[in-house]
Amino acid sequence: MLAVAGSLRQAAPRQNELFASVREEPRQAYAIPQSVLPINASCSPLSVESPLAPADELFAKVRELLGKMQTPRTVDEVATDLGVLKSQAKEWLQRLVEDGVMEECTRKPVRYRPKTQHSFA
Repeated sequence: MLAVAGSLRQAAPRQNELFASVREEPRQAYAIPQSVLPINASCSPLSVESPLAPADELFAKVRELLGKMQTPRTVDEVATDLGVLKSQAKEWLQRLVEDGVMEECTRKPVRYRPKTQHSFA
């Protein structure tokens, strides 16, 4: 019975037989565009060959966005607006205060505003 079952069973194909028909095409060189298209029309294109590190580019954009704030915001509000953790928003705000770009304008709760903005409603 063992001999009968063994004769009905076909030998499994070897790995090199399985992939004999699969051949990789030679690698082609892909052209990288000089700029990456923006997500929407309000964003300027990013340069592929930027002299800044990605973290510095991100911080520059955060600095630009927070500099446009119309009303003072708390750390929680900034974190929500930017979609980041509260700790990240706090770190960025502290750095902007140290750089002289932002200022604390109220205590309890601490609110931040761009330093060029002198009054608010």
